[in-house]
Amino acid sequence: MLGSECNDLDLLFDPNNSKPIQPTELARNFRKLVEISGFHYVRFHDLRHTHATLMYQQGVHP
Repeated sequence: MLGSECNDLDLLFDPNNSKPIQPTELARNFRKLVEISGFHYVRFHDLRHTHATLMYQQGVHP
């Protein structure tokens, strides 16, 4: 919709202040959520690999 005015930087934004979320802040918040949930800690990036493995096991080609 924005055409040439769109500058897609693949950023995540905080809905409270509309500023980009810093990677360190995302990792810190993710760690807190994992601790609260009681799950075994994995790095945020590891979720990508876990997802790929689960999809592969279901027969979905990457």
